[in-house]
Amino acid sequence: MNDWKKPSDSDAENQTTLNFVRSDLALCSTLADLAKNKLNVGDKEDAQQLLERAEKIYASIEEFLTHIASIRAREEIKRELDERRVTLDGVKRSLKR
Repeated sequence: MNDWKKPSDSDAENQTTLNFVRSDLALCSTLADLAKNKLNVGDKEDAQQLLERAEKIYASIEEFLTHIASIRAREEIKRELDERRVTLDGVKRSLKR
């Protein structure tokens, strides 16, 4: 007898949501890093635009948190979001200088 269980549509949907959120976390991080690099070369305008894009992605991730079924995965994403918040806030502070 085969013990393998076909994933339900709900399982697949949950995994798709989790993959989407993880991809957005990576994009948010990349945009924040690019904004820091732009600041380092004195390009505040591009840094501001990159920061705004990263902030929009951050907000969309927050909205999707409630759609992640796994508590462990949700907590992991929340921790990563908290790290992104620190980075984004640092970029904001640097832009104000």
